[in-house]
Amino acid sequence: MPEKSELKVKEYEMFKAFYCGICKSIGKRIGNVPRITLNYDSTFLALLLVSLSTNDVKMTQKRCMLHPAKKKNIVIKNQIIDYAADMNIILSYHNLKDDEIDNKSIAAN
Repeated sequence: MPEKSELKVKEYEMFKAFYCGICKSIGKRIGNVPRITLNYDSTFLALLLVSLSTNDVKMTQKRCMLHPAKKKNIVIKNQIIDYAADMNIILSYHNLKDDEIDNKSIAAN
């Protein structure tokens, strides 16, 4: 989780837009259930990769599954967002497999 008090409002809003963009990408490309695996690490990865890229970031406002009353800014149509979403799913899968091997049960945590 970013240190909210250390960020400018604009920076925090950008962070949330990337987080929501990754969530939307997972939902659209993989399904709604895997959205629960979303974490801040994948958001950090997306922000890092965008900072190294020369591509523009496109944003729009859409409604969220968890907060449908208010539209939120999200990053859209971005290969980096899709890549971060894919990495999130892959790392979540391997984390679950590791937990299963270590604890002999996925639900042991």
